[in-house]
Amino acid sequence: MGDTQDVNCNKCGAPLKIPFGTSVLTCGYCGSSMTVGGAGDQWSDIQKHTMLVNAIAADQASEIAQKWMDEGLFRSGVARNSTITDIKLQYIPYWVMPIRCRTEFTGTAGTGIAGLRNAAGGAKGGNIGSMLGGILNAGISAKYGGGPQQVSRAIDKTYDWPIIAIRGLENYVVDNYQFIVAQKQLFDPGKLGNPESILNGDVTESEAKQKAQGSICAFQEAEAKSQLDVLSSINSKTKTEAGELLHAAIWFVKYRLNDKDYFILIDGSNGKIIKGERPAYSLNRD
Repeated sequence: MGDTQDVNCNKCGAPLKIPFGTSVLTCGYCGSSMTVGGAGDQWSDIQKHTMLVNAIAADQASEIAQKWMDEGLFRSGVARNSTITDIKLQYIPYWVMPIRCRTEFTGTAGTGIAGLRNAAGGAKGGNIGSMLGGILNAGISAKYGGGPQQVSRAIDKTYDWPIIAIRGLENYVVDNYQFIVAQKQLFDPGKLGNPESILNGDVTESEAKQKAQGSICAFQEAEAKSQLDVLSSINSKTKTEAGELLHAAIWFVKYRLNDKDYFILIDGSNGKIIKGERPAYSLNRD
């Protein structure tokens, strides 16, 4: 388990024993949260600590996962032929960073290359609809787009971008998924039900801010590239407000198919699929 350190909760004074390296701490007694930093590495209160309460049971999570396994024009029988090997609910801590990002870019459009590139990406990911849509868009652009042309565009969006507060939990990195923060509540350990644990973290708010800025710029750069055949120049600027610590109720579903393991993450607050793995295609109808 490694060495631990003794800390007292700033709010209720309860003694807490935590592993060295922890930088984001939630008290299991009163639910207050703290982060370490500043002069002398003192623990200070996190001003915004919220949670998304779980609203679905394990059997509902299983049904949602199985339905998602079979989605797709050329994907069937996945749920029927797979075995769910693990399903559990955990409250995972994320830093949610409110960020506005404006990306200005220039390049060439009108040749249909962007559509074909998007079609290839859809085929690789098993998204037949995306693949067919990309091919259709490529044909329309090439025939009616007026030929190659230089364009200047901008993407200006605001996000509540989540960054997981724990290193090493790669499956729980949620990419560009947007939690419905309007449903959040003040963190209350009494509303947790009975998860395995209240997970602490080792990613500070300043680290999360830098990661969120980089992730959003990369996300909008990918969107810019999808709009153009050739990207000539791009520049992104971000404006970030103070973040908050959010404990999100997440169902982790692990299943096995043809001797291979896959996983699915489900947002327990609304039953939506956050991310997951599934075979690119399956035509097994037995």
